[in-house]
Amino acid sequence: MKKILSFLAVLALGAFAGELSIDKIYAKAPAGAKNGAVFMVIKNNLDGDIKLVGAKSSVANSAEIHTHKKVDGMMMMTQVDAIDLPKNAEVILAPGGLHIMLMGLKKPLNFGDSIDLTLKFSSGKSVKIDDISVTNGEKLLFLEK
Repeated sequence: MKKILSFLAVLALGAFAGELSIDKIYAKAPAGAKNGAVFMVIKNNLDGDIKLVGAKSSVANSAEIHTHKKVDGMMMMTQVDAIDLPKNAEVILAPGGLHIMLMGLKKPLNFGDSIDLTLKFSSGKSVKIDDISVTNGEKLLFLEK
């Protein structure tokens, strides 16, 4: 997978310089699925904590931040408001854990397609990522739980 990008974040209180890198990003949607998911590794090299607070994609009606939790002995997918990205830390969005859920796909996602995704952060900044590869639905080893 491609190393995607870095950006400088600016908070309302002043400059907050450093890098936020997004690597190993891919999407999947099993054949015929109405929803899909996006996984990645986000590394926060900034001088402070930040949060991933939202996402959107042109291929879906909406995008939500999700995780899996055990409820009454069963694993269930649930929406969360944000993902904490502590300074100098790496957060993995992977199958069975945190991920971006693409809700209401506008068309089926097929192996080899590429999609876009915009990530929104608590700093007020957004990052648009183009050309995210769609896999055939199998877990990729580097993100497997």
